[in-house]
Amino acid sequence: MTKIYQYLEFTLLTLLLIRFIVAYFRGFEFDIRLIEIPLFYFIWYSQCIITWIIPNTLFAFNFVHCTFPIVLSGVMLVKKQSLNSYVYILLVVILNIYFHNRRVIEITYILTYALVLIRMHRLNFLNKKSRELIPIYGVMLAVLIITHLIYMFGYVKINWSGSHYVNYFFYLVIITYLTSLSLIHVQFRRFLTY
Repeated sequence: MTKIYQYLEFTLLTLLLIRFIVAYFRGFEFDIRLIEIPLFYFIWYSQCIITWIIPNTLFAFNFVHCTFPIVLSGVMLVKKQSLNSYVYILLVVILNIYFHNRRVIEITYILTYALVLIRMHRLNFLNKKSRELIPIYGVMLAVLIITHLIYMFGYVKINWSGSHYVNYFFYLVIITYLTSLSLIHVQFRRFLTY
């Protein structure tokens, strides 16, 4: 079941990347105000590739947990700043992957939750096209919460292998991740401008 899910996840993420590239060459541009959406899926795709190349390593585990919250919260905070701000975000990610500071990861996860919720609240008061982006942010938030739970379970020193709750959690992860990937394919044109 795990291999089938991994193939399906990789296929859906690859198709999404291909759709981004094709849309770009057809003259569509990404709305810079919504840059966190493509970044979210690009980080996810990068993590998927790293997991395929070097499976079951601490680097693959730390990559997604250091990159998701820091990049998303950083980009949502400094969206209209200079290029130096983005370089600082990248530097913080690289340093955190190397030093692996759990406090920074926990704080940025919580900050990312707050920023996504604020974004969803603001989109609710805009036009219909903007309100149609709320489900994308909702599943992004769900994926972030599930990913954060996986991160926290990684540090709990309990033998979960014999527990049937692990299977329930695994199915929750699969359903949430596949829902997110399906919804982004359906809502793909909502965050592009011509």
